[in-house]
Amino acid sequence: PFQFLLIDTRESRMTPRERVHAAFRHEEPDRTPIFERLIKPPTDRVILGRPAVHADDWPTYMRTWARDGWQATMEQQALDEFEIVQRLGFDMVSLGTNPPASAPQPIELDEWNFRQGDDVLRYHPESGVVENLTSRTRSNDEWERNFRDSIEREYEAPVVEDDQLYIWRRIQQLIDEAQ
Repeated sequence: PFQFLLIDTRESRMTPRERVHAAFRHEEPDRTPIFERLIKPPTDRVILGRPAVHADDWPTYMRTWARDGWQATMEQQALDEFEIVQRLGFDMVSLGTNPPASAPQPIELDEWNFRQGDDVLRYHPESGVVENLTSRTRSNDEWERNFRDSIEREYEAPVVEDDQLYIWRRIQQLIDEAQ
């Protein structure tokens, strides 16, 4: 059996937020803040005792999105991330953006292949690589032209839509409710 040593933050002098802020201000917190940049499969399954919805488990993530829709998938990912943070007694969580709600809902073609919009995507389980089979039809000259165009054009900051922060905001809400 797998066991964790959990830190009881109720006995600490600082809240997780105070601890992290103190560390960033180069002040001495009551203890070193604890977090992990990324917990992905299969570790997340071991911690939760069940499969987790996580973009790094691409086939499961796409299958969940295809079957349950965007809202349910993002909600489950937020709940799973929060439960991992709680179980491990972390002081903070590292999050990025999630796909926008406007992204086409995937269609499961088979265990490793999905259609999303105009693209057919294949997961290669032996390497973990996701290949876009649709763009595979481009010639080497087209690939090179697209690559050169991408590195030669002026940098444009990415636009992050409000719904791409769904998981971040939902976890913040769960943290606030737990305190």
